[in-house]
Amino acid sequence: MKKLYFQTLLLLFLFTFPSISWGQTPIFSENFGNLGNNTVIATSNSNFLYVYLGTNASIKALNPSNFDGASMIMTGASNSAGIVGAPNSTFPTTDIITLSFNLRVNNIAGQLSVYGGSGTSFNSASPFSGAELMFGVRLNNGTWESHTRLSSKNTWTAISGAPTATINNNYSVSFVINGTTSTVNYNSTSVGPGKGDLYINNVLVGDEFSVSDQVSLTAFRIVQNTNATGSFEIDDISLYNLATGSPLPVELNSFASVVKNNAVNLSWTTATEKSNYGFNVERSSDKINWVKVGFVNGNGNSNSPKNYSFADKSVNCGKQFYRLKQVDTDGKFEYSKTIEADLGLPKTYELSNNYPNPFNPSTKIKFSLPESKIVNLSVYNVLGEKVATLINGEMEAGVHEVSFNAANLTSGVYIYKIEAGKFTQTKKMMLIK
Repeated sequence: MKKLYFQTLLLLFLFTFPSISWGQTPIFSENFGNLGNNTVIATSNSNFLYVYLGTNASIKALNPSNFDGASMIMTGASNSAGIVGAPNSTFPTTDIITLSFNLRVNNIAGQLSVYGGSGTSFNSASPFSGAELMFGVRLNNGTWESHTRLSSKNTWTAISGAPTATINNNYSVSFVINGTTSTVNYNSTSVGPGKGDLYINNVLVGDEFSVSDQVSLTAFRIVQNTNATGSFEIDDISLYNLATGSPLPVELNSFASVVKNNAVNLSWTTATEKSNYGFNVERSSDKINWVKVGFVNGNGNSNSPKNYSFADKSVNCGKQFYRLKQVDTDGKFEYSKTIEADLGLPKTYELSNNYPNPFNPSTKIKFSLPESKIVNLSVYNVLGEKVATLINGEMEAGVHEVSFNAANLTSGVYIYKIEAGKFTQTKKMMLIK
């Protein structure tokens, strides 16, 4: 999938996030598809060349995950756990590469190391014996570090400018590695010979850290290191050969949100596009649980700026977060950065229509409170008999939603009623079984 260039415009403020963008087919990729939860990752159900586990270590699928679809959880409670990937057979070895993946740190303790190079030892649990390593980068207790030459695996240097990783946060990680003796240009920037660039969340944070030069990559490995209690969730692993060039990517220049007339108006602009099927517009109130609220068609291939817009009229108050899921014509996708829109607190009391209606057996009821109140929300049959109490207690100001399950009730019309201070309102709903 492509990494996006973008600048994020949030309301009246402009923030710039330079990033890398590949726009080409990876020579290795693994996104774990729809592997079932707790499925052990193996060569038989993944694209990995080798998977190895130490004592009490595990590499399993997580589904649902903190990313799209399934992801991989690596833990090494008392020993190491690692995976090895290699370019597919239709591509030659390369010494100008980028390796990208999504990362979530569940337990920061210990080390997550990433190596690339050549040598038969990449098929074993010992990455240093008989191997020529092109680069080594690790996350050591939250600090990003690099290794030069790798003649001794105990010499690591902190990557200047790289932020400290913290638990329960998602990171997009990309390494650009130049194992040649010449400077390599890519995406309006460059990396010197025997140097690497580190991007975190599409921002260049480690510029020109030292790597081993004149070594080609035939395989890479990601390792949850020995004697560590860390836990790392990884998804969307991609390896690209920069020596083959980078076709026209989708470059997202701006992404903005403006609140007007109880709607969030989103707008964004692309500079160039390649195989752009379109954009899923996604919304969240907590940046964890996302829902698709719309789709906007892309322009396929273009080398001129294109403008897009979308109005979300399905929210009426509170702080909301938005992101774009840019989808290629081949189904590959990449997310933009997240932006925020704040519609403030409700100005009036309101009881909304339940959805769905008619329903079977569950439906959702939403209501708005401009201030904190003791709320009673109950359901009655047409005879006026109470059949369920959904809420009875103090609620904070804001928009609230509650589910009503009528599995034990018969088909028919039911009435739901809210009482909040002096505010009272009733609505009808229909259960059809």
